[in-house]
Amino acid sequence: MAVLTAVALIATAAGAKASARTLTKTAHAPFGSCASHDISVRVTVPRLTYTPTQHGTITAVITNTGTTPCTYLGTNRPTQLIGPCGTIPYEVDNRNGVRVWPSGVQNYMCTLQVGHTLLPGASVNAAGAWDQFMYHASHGPRGTYELVVDRTIRFRLVLT
Repeated sequence: MAVLTAVALIATAAGAKASARTLTKTAHAPFGSCASHDISVRVTVPRLTYTPTQHGTITAVITNTGTTPCTYLGTNRPTQLIGPCGTIPYEVDNRNGVRVWPSGVQNYMCTLQVGHTLLPGASVNAAGAWDQFMYHASHGPRGTYELVVDRTIRFRLVLT
């Protein structure tokens, strides 16, 4: 039986803060029309252990800490998406640094994206999930993986 375990990497992107207990990290990253120094992204992975078919959930809060509004594309939902069709991307790499999700073989039916404005001091929530599928729609083999959210925030994943 495979189990997915996420362990926060303490030394990640420059300036990222990590908490191993809650698996929450915060870093600056670009968002829409705003530069990284104006955006704070807080990402949480709420579980340490998953069954082989259980989705690994990812949540984020994106906050405009700057003085000017940011424009970005997103859905008409209050919570934006994290993933290939989302407001912020994520990927999963194997221990050799090869991207295994999204692997490029999936066909995505993305929802219509519309323009939004994130005012100074305001935040937007986003959520996504990794279903552990990779390598042409099969579950990943045992091993170590790295979850990379918004090209900045990293978590180590172990599938045992």
